[in-house]
Amino acid sequence: MKTILRPVLGVAFLVCAATGVSAQTAADPSGSAAAQAPAPSVRTLGGVPGGPVVQGPYNVFFDFNSSDLTPGGLLIVDAAADKARNASKENGSVQVHVAGHTDTWHDEDRCATLSEARAEAVRDELVKKGVPPEAITLEAKGKTDLLVDTADRVREPQNRRATIVVK
Repeated sequence: MKTILRPVLGVAFLVCAATGVSAQTAADPSGSAAAQAPAPSVRTLGGVPGGPVVQGPYNVFFDFNSSDLTPGGLLIVDAAADKARNASKENGSVQVHVAGHTDTWHDEDRCATLSEARAEAVRDELVKKGVPPEAITLEAKGKTDLLVDTADRVREPQNRRATIVVK
């Protein structure tokens, strides 16, 4: 039972990390609307069979007050890098836009600095994975363009992210 359960839980975690769905929502047995919502489109992750991730845009989530990529975030960046490399091969060029975001906990200056650092961390990892640096544009959104609307000075994990769009 343990050998079956571990891969299933790992896949559920990756889907939740990629889509921003909380584990509680994903595992909600109550039959609520959230639990019955259609599943997001999934593709293989980084060439690993059965590793799901949304096709894009890609949301890379961060810990509070941090621009360090988490293990789950690295998997999402890997998937975006794969898509960018494939698009470059197919089309002869690729454009990748990375926008860093924060929650509303900090003041405007700190949020601007932190969102820029998050976008840069994602860019640096994309470059390590073979995406040409000249194909990547960055944007620091600070505490604007929230994924989850909140009041000021609220710690909301889904707002602590960088969004990757591959064209």
